[in-house]
Amino acid sequence: LSLPHTRPRTTLGSGVLARRGGNRTTRPKKKPEERSLETRTMAVVVVAWFLLMSSPREALGLQEGATSRRSMLEGFGRAAAAASSSLALPCLPAFGDDDVIIPSIASQPSWSLLLPVVDLQGALASWARSGGEFPEEAFKALTKGGIFSGKNYIFGCGTRYANLVKYDDIDKALVRSDQNARFNLLFEANKLMDEAKDVNTADASKLGEAASKLDAFLARAPAADVREARRVIRALKDADADNDGSLSKEEYVDAKLSDFDRIVVVWGVFGTTLAQDFRPRYEDTVKFDVLSLDGSLVPNVPDDLKGGIAMSSI
Repeated sequence: LSLPHTRPRTTLGSGVLARRGGNRTTRPKKKPEERSLETRTMAVVVVAWFLLMSSPREALGLQEGATSRRSMLEGFGRAAAAASSSLALPCLPAFGDDDVIIPSIASQPSWSLLLPVVDLQGALASWARSGGEFPEEAFKALTKGGIFSGKNYIFGCGTRYANLVKYDDIDKALVRSDQNARFNLLFEANKLMDEAKDVNTADASKLGEAASKLDAFLARAPAADVREARRVIRALKDADADNDGSLSKEEYVDAKLSDFDRIVVVWGVFGTTLAQDFRPRYEDTVKFDVLSLDGSLVPNVPDDLKGGIAMSSI
């Protein structure tokens, strides 16, 4: 055992902190990203060695009878390239943050689940830019109703999205890290909004912090999906021809929306938000009562989408 007065000795180059008089060592805890790199590298080495041993020599570019070190290294390099390709090891790039490492994902949820989250992030960022004046009325409308509030509904959509991400990465530690990051960012954003409930003492800075958390959450979604969500929000706003902040049936018909967009707006989680007026009121918001649409304007839902709508997956 180490004596209390013993000074620690650092072994240079090994990353190991050794104490005099004892045999215990403490290694710095590695980040999930570092463990991921080690795991992926080892996987490539193992699979490359298997390919080198089991593949025909000519398949790896080796001449018959070639046994030199250089020939073997060239064959191993080709096998490693094939292993890296077959394992789909490169991580997916994240939206807006080059430091985020995303595990390999087998399937992503529908981008339509991101619509309420993108809408809330835009509202929080807009309110934070308002010069410090707290948007009391808009914030009260969003948070009223307790657990049935619009705020909680929107965070429920974000949680649903995170739950539907399906991973196929070999690095389970990186997968757990990504899952925890998504849920923690939603939790922290929700907590910051709860802390801002007291409008007598709150200012817009809390909302700006919450917007940053949601932006980091969206950074883990595919960039194209985030753009799709923002496109639909913008299309609804642009359809408000008379700029009265409300979308009439005629303006809805003229909106630049695809058939799938209209199904999302009327039947999906974003449509529910619109029908219940859960959307936060800010500069890009337009009021639209989907319950006022007559039958001819309500889009029919294809059979393959009915299950997703019923399960709140779209």
